[in-house]
Amino acid sequence: MVSENDIKELLSSIESLKNLVSKIDVNEDIYTQGIDSLDMMNLFLLIEEKYNIKIPDKEISKLNTIRKIVDYINENLDYK
Repeated sequence: MVSENDIKELLSSIESLKNLVSKIDVNEDIYTQGIDSLDMMNLFLLIEEKYNIKIPDKEISKLNTIRKIVDYINENLDYK
């Protein structure tokens, strides 16, 4: 299972977000917490690479909190 800390760790690997990650509320809209769309695209690319999943463009706009991202990954990962 993927956790909120796993996603925060990925966020902290993005240079421009290193100092911001510790302040992020996992239930609040990411965009209102100082993360821009370019950083989010980087995050989604990292997620797709690390967890070997594809996140369709139509889903990306719905994934605006860390909690929603974690839930989406856990629902779509194949744990076989």
